Amino acid sequence: MNTSKNKVRNIAGQAGGSGRVTPKKHPDQPSAAYIQWLEPRSMLYRADQLSDLIAGKHLQWQHAYGHPRPQDFVRAASAWFTSYAKATITHPDKSVVQTLGSKELLTTLQEIGIDGIHTGPMRRAGGITGRKYTPTIDGLFDRIELTIDPLFGTDQQYKRMTRTAEQHNIIIIGDLVPAHTGTGADFRLAERAYKNYEGLYVMVEIP
Repeated sequence: MNTSKNKVRNIAGQAGGSGRVTPKKHPDQPSAAYIQWLEPRSMLYRADQLSDLIAGKHLQWQHAYGHPRPQDFVRAASAWFTSYAKATITHPDKSVVQTLGSKELLTTLQEIGIDGIHTGPMRRAGGITGRKYTPTIDGLFDRIELTIDPLFGTDQQYKRMTRTAEQHNIIIIGDLVPAHTGTGADFRLAERAYKNYEGLYVMVEIP
């Protein structure tokens, strides 16, 4: 993974390094309380939790996977509506997710032949400084968490959107940003050489 256009304490992260570089030790000694605050917010921590839901269970082999199936994908959704969350005009009392999942919109899209909604990046993005979240600097592509960004709604609203869309024969196409992150909890823990987080990034000093 790499950071998005960030220079943090003269340390930068860059993906793809073949060698292991020990990160520069953070000048401040982080308290155990701060580490405990960061870790549950990291994507690596959440990924471990999510993997427990399918590892060694029937869900892992219930569906075919591992090989590209573009024709199946096109048959499932040949016409898409692409939404960019920050450019979406919502109902006055609704979030972006609730607006995309409204029955009125989904009914209209179904009537004109749209069978897929590409949501674009909607996960929390940006960075963390101390215990404060900092805004995205890369159009939401500098993801730092697996949860929906509070600016756009909640995880529960997202689940309701997918269920409502399914009722209208519309699939929801999320956004994946591989090898690309902001300076969130994963980066802060790697910066502090905490557990196996230091292996997520190659750290180099910027003179």
